[in-house]
Amino acid sequence: MFKCIHCQRNYQRKIYFDRHTITCEFLSKSKREQTLELEELADTPSVRELYTIIMGLANKCKQLESKLDAISKWTNITKQKVNIIDWLNTNQNSAPIPDYNTWFQQISVQPENLEHLFETDYVDGVLAILKERLPQTAERPLRAFTSKENVFYMYQQEGKTWVQVDQETFNKLMYLLDKLFMGQFIAWQNANKHKITSDDFPAIYSANMKKIMGGSNTREQLYSRIKKELYMYIRSDPPNIMEYEVTF
Repeated sequence: MFKCIHCQRNYQRKIYFDRHTITCEFLSKSKREQTLELEELADTPSVRELYTIIMGLANKCKQLESKLDAISKWTNITKQKVNIIDWLNTNQNSAPIPDYNTWFQQISVQPENLEHLFETDYVDGVLAILKERLPQTAERPLRAFTSKENVFYMYQQEGKTWVQVDQETFNKLMYLLDKLFMGQFIAWQNANKHKITSDDFPAIYSANMKKIMGGSNTREQLYSRIKKELYMYIRSDPPNIMEYEVTF
C-alpha cells in the first residue's frame, strides 16, 4: 500500500501512486510557488522538441564519423615507410659530421675529469666526458632516436655512411674510458703517495679507489647504465614523425 503524504490517499499500485504524487505535490503548493515553478518550466523543451534535437545531434555525429573515416583512409594511403639508416645516409651526411673513429681516438681524460668522478661516481664521471664530447647539435658522430630505445647510429667518414652501433663497438668505447680513467688514477696515486702516512688519506684513497672501480657494480651493469643515460641525452624524434612510419 502506498500513501500520499500530501492528501493521505492510498494506492495499491506504485505506477498510479507515482502519477498521483507528481500532480498532488504541485497542487499542494501555494499559488506563488506554482507560478514560479511554471515560469521555470516554461522554456523546457517538449518531447517532440527533444526528439528533434537528438536527431540533429545524431546526424552531426554521423557526419563527423564519416570525416574521421575519410581522414584515416587518407593517412593510410599517404603514409610512407622510411628506414632510419637510409634517411641518415640521404639527409645527414652533407654537414661537417666528424668521423666516429677519429672522434673515438681523440677522447681524453684530464685530472679534473677524475676529480669529478671522485665527487660523484663512475657512471656520472664517464657520462660527463661523453656529454662534453657530444654537444646537442646535428654535427656529432653518434645519433639516437626515440622510436628505437638504446640504439645508436655512428657516422663513418669513409664511404660517408651511417651504421648501427653494435654491442662490441659500444664496449670498446667503455674499455677506452676505463683505461683512460685508470691511467689518471695511477697518476693521482703517484702524486699523493707522500700522504699515505697521514691520518685521513687512507680513507680518502679507499673511497676514491672504490669509485674508480665502480663500487659494488659489475662492469656490465655500469656499461648498461651509461648506455641508457647516454641514449636519453642524445635521442631525438624520428624524421617527419607525422608523415612517416619508421622502420629499422
